[in-house]
Amino acid sequence: MRPYKSSKVITAITNVTVFDGLHILERVNAIGIDSDGLITFDTHGAVTTIDGNGGFLLPGLIDGHTHANSTETLDKLASYGVTSTVVASCTPPETCLALAGHAVGVLYSGASAMAPGSQHANLHLGLANETIDSIDDVPDFVDRQIDIGASQIKIVADNPGTGNILSQDILDALVDYTHTRGLRAIIHAAGLEAFRMAQAAGVDHVHHVPQDVPLDDEAVGDYVSRGLVSIPTLTVALTLEKLGPLLGLGDTHHYNASSESVQKLYAAGVPILAGTDASAYVPFGSSLHQELELLVGTGMTELDALRAATAYNAMYTNWEDRGRIWVGNRADLVLVGGNPITNISVTRDIKRIWIGGKQYRSYLESD
Repeated sequence: MRPYKSSKVITAITNVTVFDGLHILERVNAIGIDSDGLITFDTHGAVTTIDGNGGFLLPGLIDGHTHANSTETLDKLASYGVTSTVVASCTPPETCLALAGHAVGVLYSGASAMAPGSQHANLHLGLANETIDSIDDVPDFVDRQIDIGASQIKIVADNPGTGNILSQDILDALVDYTHTRGLRAIIHAAGLEAFRMAQAAGVDHVHHVPQDVPLDDEAVGDYVSRGLVSIPTLTVALTLEKLGPLLGLGDTHHYNASSESVQKLYAAGVPILAGTDASAYVPFGSSLHQELELLVGTGMTELDALRAATAYNAMYTNWEDRGRIWVGNRADLVLVGGNPITNISVTRDIKRIWIGGKQYRSYLESD
């Protein structure tokens, strides 16, 4: 529990069911926002009272994998109740720094480590790309990302046989040096063999699941034994199944393989976080609601899908002041009109949004 000093209550949100990021708070039906933009359970003396009309109050949603590259993309996230995001890569440094000043909370990786001439580097999706030729390049690359405020280092692992790829030795060196500098190593691994290389390197978070073939039992066992965290990004898997051939990726992206992999990971108890890979081909904001629907479609409960986009995302990215509705946390809140624990699509029915205690316009509100 974070230390909290009581301040004047500015806003009281009443007549709501409160989902705190993990559970329904059975004895709480009102939340306060204080003058510092923090959450309090004391609503006495509030300057403004808002009747929630029996809706559900959720923590602000967190998208664990986007490629937000402007304040406009962050505005779009905010309008869909996404109050924080992990930007999986951003460049140049000025872009990363500009994102960090927005109301939407941002953690970012800086540029992505990838092989020159690799399939990923050649996509030219407007995303960050920086190539690494040898182990000798690793310290300078990682240090430069840390110098611009990166909170994790993103590495791209590609399947052998798909062109030039980072070797196992370079992957190992990237993860080892990242850990030496005290940061998480997150890795793009959208193929089964790429995942095997990633897990051998000792990464912390695996972004995407195989889109070629489903994870086998050995791979799932590796997730469990190594304590890996998964950010499946099913939304982009579904998108690439349609667009892959047009982008020169061939017929290698199969949504059913991704969906089956998530089923296996969930059944094995692997922590799953919600992320979308929002970019030029996946819309910002709305895609997180689609991601929750796709996760539920794999067999995940609505409750766990909500956790994946709130408390779990905050917990595994070390965001201590958000993801939960709790005293002293940042007042990032989303009021929806129904019960998302019985129908996950209700998260789209946004009535009000607060970020740091300030109200933001929903995409449903007309100009």
